[in-house]
Amino acid sequence: TASMVTGWAELVATAADGVEITVTYEGKTDKTTIDVEEADEPVKTVESIVIKYFPATVTVGAEFPSDGEITVTYSDQSTDDIAITASMVTRWAELVATAAEGVEITVTYEGKTDKTTIDVEEADEPVKTVESIVIKYFPATVTVGAEFPSDGEITVTYSDQSTDDIAITASMVTGWAELVATAADGVEITVTYEGKTDKTTIDVEEADEPGGEE
Repeated sequence: TASMVTGWAELVATAADGVEITVTYEGKTDKTTIDVEEADEPVKTVESIVIKYFPATVTVGAEFPSDGEITVTYSDQSTDDIAITASMVTRWAELVATAAEGVEITVTYEGKTDKTTIDVEEADEPVKTVESIVIKYFPATVTVGAEFPSDGEITVTYSDQSTDDIAITASMVTGWAELVATAADGVEITVTYEGKTDKTTIDVEEADEPGGEE
C-alpha cells in the first residue's frame, strides 16, 4: 500500500530511470527500481463548435465561400478558429440552386454541428460593354452641304458577344459640316460609339443646279 513506500510523490515528481523504491512492512524492507516517464499528452476531443462567421448572403449557384470560420472548443477547454470547408456542409450546390431566404446551413466538424441561415439571391446581370463597332451602312455619296444622313447604321458587338444594329447619329461623327463643305472623293468619315470607332469614305459631289432647260 502507499503507506509502505515513503515519499512516493517526490519519487515520481520528475522523469528518471532507475528510481529506487523501498517497501517496508513490519520492520522488514525490500527494494526495487522503477523508471518514471513523461506522461503522454491527453488526447483532445472536440466538445462543441460555434459558427463564428459565414456570409449572410450568396448568389444562386455560388461557389462555396472561402471566408467562413468556426470556433472549436476542445475537451481541455482550449479553443481554435478553423476555416469552414465545403466538406463540412452537405449538399451546398442544392442549397444555393434557387433563390430563397433563410436557407439553413449545417456545419459539421468531428461529429459536432452548428447551424445558421443564409439568403440566396439572384445574381445581378453582368454589365455589357461595347467591344467593337462596324459600319453596316453609310451613304457612299452625298452632295456638298448635305444634312447628316438618317439611314446610316453600325453593328455593335458587346462583351457577351451579342450584337445590335444602331442608327448612326450626327453626334457620332465629328465635323460633318466641314467634311461636306466642298466637293471631294474619298472623304474619310470616322464613327465613334462608346469609345469604339470605325471608318469609311464617302464622295462629296456638287449639287445639281436647280432648274434646267424646258
